[in-house]
Amino acid sequence: MVNGAADLHAAARIDAAIDRALEIAGHDGWEVEATYQATDSALTRFANSRIHQNVAEHDAALRLRVVRDGRTGVASTNRLDDDGVRSAAQRASAIAERAAPNPEAAGMARPQGSPSPTLGYEEATARADPGLRAAGARSVIAAADGAGLEASGAFTTEVATVAIGSSAGVRSHHTGTQAKLVTVMMGDDGA
Repeated sequence: MVNGAADLHAAARIDAAIDRALEIAGHDGWEVEATYQATDSALTRFANSRIHQNVAEHDAALRLRVVRDGRTGVASTNRLDDDGVRSAAQRASAIAERAAPNPEAAGMARPQGSPSPTLGYEEATARADPGLRAAGARSVIAAADGAGLEASGAFTTEVATVAIGSSAGVRSHHTGTQAKLVTVMMGDDGA
Protein backbone atom coordinates (compact mmCIF):
# COMPACT_ATOMS: atom_id res chain seq x y z
CA MET A 1 0.00 0.00 0.00
CA VAL A 2 1.32 3.42 -0.81
CA ASN A 3 -1.08 5.76 0.97
CA GLY A 4 -1.28 6.88 4.60
CA ALA A 5 1.09 6.94 7.55
CA ALA A 6 1.08 3.14 7.93
CA ASP A 7 2.08 2.78 4.29
CA LEU A 8 4.96 5.25 4.71
CA HIS A 9 6.09 3.29 7.76
CA ALA A 10 5.99 0.04 5.74
CA ALA A 11 7.97 1.67 2.90
CA ALA A 12 10.56 2.91 5.41
CA ARG A 13 10.88 -0.63 6.86
CA ILE A 14 11.34 -2.08 3.38
CA ASP A 15 13.98 0.55 2.51
CA ALA A 16 15.77 -0.20 5.80
CA ALA A 17 15.75 -3.94 5.01
CA ILE A 18 17.22 -3.28 1.55
CA ASP A 19 19.90 -0.98 3.02
CA ARG A 20 20.74 -3.54 5.71
CA ALA A 21 21.02 -6.29 3.07
CA LEU A 22 23.35 -4.14 0.93
CA GLU A 23 25.49 -3.36 3.96
CA ILE A 24 25.72 -6.99 5.09
CA ALA A 25 26.35 -8.44 1.62
CA GLY A 26 28.55 -5.66 0.25
CA HIS A 27 31.96 -6.69 1.53
CA ASP A 28 35.34 -7.30 -0.07
CA GLY A 29 34.46 -5.45 -3.27
CA TRP A 30 31.27 -7.35 -4.10
CA GLU A 31 28.62 -5.46 -6.05
CA VAL A 32 25.22 -6.26 -4.53
CA GLU A 33 21.60 -6.14 -5.63
CA ALA A 34 18.80 -6.75 -3.12
CA THR A 35 15.24 -7.41 -4.28
CA TYR A 36 12.36 -7.50 -1.79
CA GLN A 37 9.05 -9.07 -2.82
CA ALA A 38 5.97 -9.28 -0.62
CA THR A 39 2.40 -10.35 -1.22
CA ASP A 40 -0.62 -9.94 1.02
CA SER A 41 -3.45 -12.00 -0.38
CA ALA A 42 -6.91 -12.89 0.88
CA LEU A 43 -9.42 -15.34 -0.52
CA THR A 44 -13.11 -16.01 0.00
CA ARG A 45 -14.14 -19.38 -1.46
CA PHE A 46 -17.64 -20.66 -2.15
CA ALA A 47 -19.04 -24.02 -3.31
CA ASN A 48 -22.53 -25.47 -3.66
CA SER A 49 -23.78 -21.86 -3.56
CA ARG A 50 -22.42 -21.34 -0.03
CA ILE A 51 -19.43 -19.41 1.27
CA HIS A 52 -17.24 -21.88 3.14
CA GLN A 53 -13.74 -20.44 3.50
CA ASN A 54 -11.96 -17.17 4.15
CA VAL A 55 -8.16 -17.11 4.39
CA ALA A 56 -5.41 -14.50 4.33
CA GLU A 57 -1.66 -14.86 3.83
CA HIS A 58 1.42 -12.65 3.97
CA ASP A 59 4.60 -13.76 2.23
CA ALA A 60 7.83 -11.79 1.93
CA ALA A 61 11.29 -12.71 0.68
CA LEU A 62 14.61 -11.06 -0.06
CA ARG A 63 16.81 -12.10 -2.99
CA LEU A 64 20.48 -11.14 -3.05
CA ARG A 65 22.69 -11.11 -6.13
CA VAL A 66 26.40 -10.54 -5.66
CA VAL A 67 28.87 -9.92 -8.50
CA ARG A 68 32.65 -9.54 -8.61
CA ASP A 69 35.17 -10.19 -11.38
CA GLY A 70 32.51 -11.74 -13.65
CA ARG A 71 31.39 -14.17 -10.97
CA THR A 72 27.75 -14.12 -9.83
CA GLY A 73 25.98 -15.72 -6.91
CA VAL A 74 22.31 -15.56 -5.96
CA ALA A 75 20.52 -16.61 -2.78
CA SER A 76 17.18 -15.78 -1.21
CA THR A 77 15.55 -15.92 2.18
CA ASN A 78 12.21 -15.32 3.82
CA ARG A 79 13.99 -14.55 7.09
CA LEU A 80 14.30 -10.77 6.95
CA ASP A 81 16.15 -10.29 10.24
CA ASP A 82 19.91 -9.66 10.27
CA ASP A 83 20.73 -13.37 10.73
CA GLY A 84 18.55 -14.38 7.77
CA VAL A 85 20.01 -11.67 5.54
CA ARG A 86 23.57 -12.51 6.66
CA SER A 87 22.99 -16.20 5.86
CA ALA A 88 21.66 -15.38 2.38
CA ALA A 89 24.60 -13.02 1.76
CA GLN A 90 27.08 -15.75 2.80
CA ARG A 91 25.37 -18.29 0.51
CA ALA A 92 25.35 -15.88 -2.45
CA SER A 93 29.04 -15.03 -1.90
CA ALA A 94 29.98 -18.72 -1.59
CA ILE A 95 28.14 -19.50 -4.85
CA ALA A 96 29.87 -16.61 -6.63
CA GLU A 97 33.30 -17.64 -5.34
CA ARG A 98 32.80 -21.12 -6.84
CA ALA A 99 31.28 -19.86 -10.11
CA ALA A 100 33.33 -19.74 -13.27
CA PRO A 101 34.03 -16.16 -14.36
CA ASN A 102 31.80 -14.96 -17.17
CA PRO A 103 33.51 -12.12 -19.05
CA GLU A 104 30.19 -11.25 -20.72
CA ALA A 105 28.16 -11.14 -17.50
CA ALA A 106 25.87 -8.17 -17.17
CA GLY A 107 26.89 -5.89 -14.37
CA MET A 108 24.61 -4.07 -11.98
CA ALA A 109 21.99 -1.79 -13.46
CA ARG A 110 22.56 1.91 -12.97
CA PRO A 111 19.83 4.28 -11.73
CA GLN A 112 17.41 5.31 -14.49
CA GLY A 113 14.20 6.68 -13.02
CA SER A 114 11.35 4.85 -11.40
CA PRO A 115 7.91 3.56 -12.33
CA SER A 116 4.94 5.44 -10.94
CA PRO A 117 4.45 4.22 -7.36
CA THR A 118 0.67 4.22 -7.91
CA LEU A 119 0.42 2.66 -11.38
CA GLY A 120 -1.65 -0.50 -11.02
CA TYR A 121 -2.67 0.33 -7.46
CA GLU A 122 -6.30 0.59 -6.38
CA GLU A 123 -6.96 1.67 -2.80
CA ALA A 124 -10.35 -0.11 -2.63
CA THR A 125 -8.70 -3.41 -3.55
CA ALA A 126 -5.93 -2.90 -1.00
CA ARG A 127 -8.50 -2.23 1.73
CA ALA A 128 -10.86 -5.07 0.74
CA ASP A 129 -11.96 -7.10 3.74
CA PRO A 130 -13.77 -10.45 4.13
CA GLY A 131 -17.14 -8.65 4.17
CA LEU A 132 -16.52 -7.08 0.76
CA ARG A 133 -15.40 -10.39 -0.76
CA ALA A 134 -18.40 -12.18 0.83
CA ALA A 135 -20.75 -9.58 -0.68
CA GLY A 136 -19.23 -10.23 -4.12
CA ALA A 137 -19.57 -13.98 -3.66
CA ARG A 138 -23.19 -13.57 -2.50
CA SER A 139 -23.95 -11.57 -5.66
CA VAL A 140 -22.65 -14.41 -7.82
CA ILE A 141 -24.56 -16.97 -5.74
CA ALA A 142 -27.78 -14.91 -6.07
CA ALA A 143 -27.36 -14.75 -9.87
CA ALA A 144 -26.84 -18.51 -9.96
CA ASP A 145 -29.85 -19.14 -7.72
CA GLY A 146 -31.97 -16.92 -9.98
CA ALA A 147 -31.02 -19.09 -12.95
CA GLY A 148 -31.53 -22.37 -11.08
CA LEU A 149 -27.80 -23.11 -10.98
CA GLU A 150 -25.22 -23.87 -8.30
CA ALA A 151 -22.21 -21.57 -8.00
CA SER A 152 -18.66 -22.37 -6.94
CA GLY A 153 -15.59 -20.20 -7.10
CA ALA A 154 -13.32 -17.78 -5.29
CA PHE A 155 -12.90 -14.04 -4.84
CA THR A 156 -9.28 -13.06 -4.27
CA THR A 157 -7.71 -9.68 -3.48
CA GLU A 158 -3.97 -9.08 -3.39
CA VAL A 159 -1.44 -6.35 -2.65
CA ALA A 160 2.05 -7.01 -4.04
CA THR A 161 5.18 -4.97 -3.35
CA VAL A 162 8.52 -5.15 -5.13
CA ALA A 163 11.51 -3.08 -3.99
CA ILE A 164 15.05 -3.12 -5.31
CA GLY A 165 18.29 -1.53 -4.23
CA SER A 166 21.85 -1.97 -5.37
CA SER A 167 25.35 -0.90 -4.53
CA ALA A 168 25.29 0.86 -7.92
CA GLY A 169 22.73 3.32 -6.54
CA VAL A 170 19.46 1.84 -7.79
CA ARG A 171 16.55 2.43 -5.39
CA SER A 172 12.99 1.77 -6.47
CA HIS A 173 9.78 0.26 -5.14
CA HIS A 174 6.32 -0.36 -6.48
CA THR A 175 3.08 -1.62 -4.98
CA GLY A 176 0.19 -2.91 -7.07
CA THR A 177 -3.13 -4.56 -6.43
CA GLN A 178 -5.17 -7.27 -8.09
CA ALA A 179 -8.69 -8.58 -7.63
CA LYS A 180 -10.05 -11.77 -9.19
CA LEU A 181 -13.49 -13.34 -9.04
CA VAL A 182 -13.65 -16.75 -10.68
CA THR A 183 -16.84 -18.80 -10.75
CA VAL A 184 -18.32 -21.93 -12.25
CA MET A 185 -22.10 -22.34 -12.42
CA MET A 186 -23.64 -25.75 -12.94
CA GLY A 187 -27.16 -27.07 -13.43
CA ASP A 188 -28.65 -30.26 -12.05
CA ASP A 189 -27.54 -32.10 -15.20
CA GLY A 190 -23.88 -31.21 -14.53
CA ALA A 191 -23.69 -28.78 -17.45
